[in-house]
Amino acid sequence: MTTWKKDNLRNLSLDELNKLEWVVGNGIGSYASGTVSGALTRSYHGILVASLHPPVERRITVSKFDETIVCQNNQYELGTNVFNKDYIHPNGFTYLDSFEFHHYPVFNFQTPEVYLSKTIIPIHGSNISLVKYKVLKATCSFKFEVKPFVAAKDFHHVTRAHQDINIIPPSNHCEVVIHTYNQSFPIFVHIPGSTFLSNPDWYYNFHLERELERGLPNSEDLFCPGKFTMVLSEGDVVY
Repeated sequence: MTTWKKDNLRNLSLDELNKLEWVVGNGIGSYASGTVSGALTRSYHGILVASLHPPVERRITVSKFDETIVCQNNQYELGTNVFNKDYIHPNGFTYLDSFEFHHYPVFNFQTPEVYLSKTIIPIHGSNISLVKYKVLKATCSFKFEVKPFVAAKDFHHVTRAHQDINIIPPSNHCEVVIHTYNQSFPIFVHIPGSTFLSNPDWYYNFHLERELERGLPNSEDLFCPGKFTMVLSEGDVVY
């Protein structure tokens, strides 16, 4: 088990946090991977990198989730992104209290009102990844928002914004289904107990530092279909 406490993390710059990477396989060639900071630095990072014909033909479906806590009129964005090489927004790594890796990566975030854990769990033998949130402490109920960022690409490539992407009307209020022209399968994002608010948009020029070092394309656009929103309290678990 690897654990990085806040005393260790606060001594590291964002560049140093971005060099600390994790990866978890699911036994059929699919995986999830990323950095301790939560920022993308490789074209291979993703919450679910699915193997269409195990163990080959890997496709990155959802690259990342970015979360926001809204509590007592205060807003805390927990995601971290680097755009155009040196523009950082948001800087959620500053709320990272600790990072643990024991089978799966666990990110523990602390704000003045809320202490929340996030665990990314690829399901063995299936092209499914769970993202588990647990409210460890909270001084009051709060609004919790989750934005999925979709790549829908071969994992050796980078995505550029395009028009051939569609959101399928959800069968219920807590999921979204995404189709793209170059994918032979739909991408489902489902968060029980939430409400999905459609607001499709592209986010441009995510900077991929490790790809720059390798002399490869290092800027990527990602599609966000909208956001999931819910109200959470201490002790709540969502996944």
